[in-house]
Amino acid sequence: MPPTPRSADSPPVQRVAITGASGLIGSALSAFLRGRGDEVVHLVRRPPLNSHEVGWNPSPSTLERPEERRVGEEWTS
Repeated sequence: MPPTPRSADSPPVQRVAITGASGLIGSALSAFLRGRGDEVVHLVRRPPLNSHEVGWNPSPSTLERPEERRVGEEWTS
């Protein structure tokens, strides 16, 4: 389906990264965002198969968990 043309008062085109894009909600969200003209990138844990995918390794040592964040600290990721 081609993107819907945006009117002058529409929000600007956005680049959106989605995890879980192959699931029920992620695939519907991806189709919706592409349908309105946004650029959608799928984060995948396997080697990327096309230009819409980016390899991602969610290693626990590189993720910041909300419960580990101290009050008043800035997010670093």
